[in-house]
Amino acid sequence: MRFCLDVLLFVFITTFFKCHLISVDYHVWGGLVFFGFSLWHVWLNRKWLTGFGRRKKGWRDWGNMLFLLVWLAMIVTGILCARQLGIGWFFLKPWHKFLGAISLLLLAFHISCHWAYLRENILRRCPPLRKVPHTLGAALLAGTLCFGFWSFADSGFGKWISAPFVASSPLPSSGDGSGRKKHQTQPFNPAKVSKYMAESAAMIYACAYMMRKKQE
Repeated sequence: MRFCLDVLLFVFITTFFKCHLISVDYHVWGGLVFFGFSLWHVWLNRKWLTGFGRRKKGWRDWGNMLFLLVWLAMIVTGILCARQLGIGWFFLKPWHKFLGAISLLLLAFHISCHWAYLRENILRRCPPLRKVPHTLGAALLAGTLCFGFWSFADSGFGKWISAPFVASSPLPSSGDGSGRKKHQTQPFNPAKVSKYMAESAAMIYACAYMMRKKQE
């Protein structure tokens, strides 16, 4: 159950980090559903959380606790920004983007801390992966890492992480009094969604792999 939930969370993440990839409504309502799944994930791992104050803590414990706090802050700012929920505090949107970018890096750190668990479960459910030749595996790894780092450069990650610290020019009024430029809704494009999911997964994997190597 824990591993299946982890896979579901990972797939979910790759579909809504870009707000307009599917739709803003999906970003908001899907984000709330994802928050519920995240609480389930925390509940399944509650022994770690309840024992946090009693045990001697290492840098991995502090990193994972920071991830949890940043994740909660991102959820709260997202709810307060959501016009769909009748709030619409758009001045928090730059901070929501910033927290999203930081949480992406902390997610990679979280994955790197559980690398052995994930590898064991993936190989257990996909036995043919054990038979992949070493040279082919190394080539696929190199390709994935290059694709992941290229995706970082090509994505809006830099804009997200700098959003609260960059003065934006006034936008033309959208007619709703917010001063925000209205985004034109695009038709659902499965190819575009699949491409961004692959890019997001490669970004997270590349960052997690590098962090894992530094831990060794």
